[in-house]
Amino acid sequence: MFSCFVLAGVFSLTPVFVMIPRKKKTCKECGQEDYIWSKGRCKRCAAKTYKKLGPSKDVKAKIDLDTNFYKEIWAERFHYCENCHKDLGDKWERYMFSHILSKGAHPAFRHDKDNINILCLECHQQWEFGDKKSMSIYPENEEIIQMLRQKILN
Repeated sequence: MFSCFVLAGVFSLTPVFVMIPRKKKTCKECGQEDYIWSKGRCKRCAAKTYKKLGPSKDVKAKIDLDTNFYKEIWAERFHYCENCHKDLGDKWERYMFSHILSKGAHPAFRHDKDNINILCLECHQQWEFGDKKSMSIYPENEEIIQMLRQKILN
């Protein structure tokens, strides 16, 4: 449906949208009268088949493995930043565990204790996104990187 009007001597056709009233119908799954959403089913029945949001089972398994790995490292090492020597307290957080070789680029070293630095948030951010070479841990991490690369070759 279109409406037409003349504005400043210019003739114009503009579309007019009209809402079509919906009727309640019988749901194919539960048999109740309701508005139909998908494949002849009401919203409640259609929602049962939608994929649930949240991490997949594989992601949950990785998170559980990471958590156990981080707990083990936290029990073995001192609770201070390896770069600036800031005290990190007694409770660990995930951000405190920095992978020297990233998990994405080197998944084989995800749970290698040699591949982990314990860092405060600021130092972790600098290692990931800043100037690594200016950090006090850089020379030692370079040696660790060489050692880890040797593991790949052997």
